[in-house]
Amino acid sequence: MSATVKIYHHMGVILDNDLKEMGSRVIAQEVTIDGDVFEVRGSVANAVADASGDYQRQLLWENGDGGIADFDVLCFEADADCLLELTGDADGAGSGPDYATLKVEADVPLILTSDELLGEITVDDTVTTMLTIDQIAIQNPSATVNTMTYRLILLT
Repeated sequence: MSATVKIYHHMGVILDNDLKEMGSRVIAQEVTIDGDVFEVRGSVANAVADASGDYQRQLLWENGDGGIADFDVLCFEADADCLLELTGDADGAGSGPDYATLKVEADVPLILTSDELLGEITVDDTVTTMLTIDQIAIQNPSATVNTMTYRLILLT
């Protein structure tokens, strides 16, 4: 069963009486999916960073969870600032993960329409490899928010 996901993005700000805006509140970007969904809700306690600067990490999804091996749309929201870690294996040989960690602002949904990241960038920027995200984790680095709640939806 396929379905169409409608995604609306809009940003607007007035600076020095000049409106800067992008996207649309009316026209949606449409993404066709097979109709499979993985959804998880939960909470993460705050934690003090250890000597390496890492915070308490909670795994939200990995390849195969809920029958989803990849995704076409990722939707994530939390009620406090957090770190969302997207991990993949660029060389496919299990030699070690490549990842991106994004700071996600409280109550601002993050929506991605691809499960690919750029990995394996060489020193001279000539060789790059696209990798498929195969693991998603979250960290709560806040010293003031005792417990943050989150929601993750993956659609494929």
